[in-house]
Amino acid sequence: MQSTSVPVADVFQPVLDAALTRLRYLHPGWGFEAADGGILVSIPDGQGASDVEREIAYALYRERILSETMDMRRSLLDLVGGR
Repeated sequence: MQSTSVPVADVFQPVLDAALTRLRYLHPGWGFEAADGGILVSIPDGQGASDVEREIAYALYRERILSETMDMRRSLLDLVGGR
């Protein structure tokens, strides 16, 4: 097992738990834990360790965008649904 720590900027802390949930679903063979100011990742030997930071960044950005646009999405659905 390879382990690495990936720092997470303060702006992404509110969506960290949701991103970890998504990462655990997408990569069940990898271990993810919230650590002080980041994410501790354990990857089995021979797997894509070079992709870890990219996958984490993508999950964090995705969750942040989702959380920031949720009110707009709800308003749009209400408008389209005739509520």
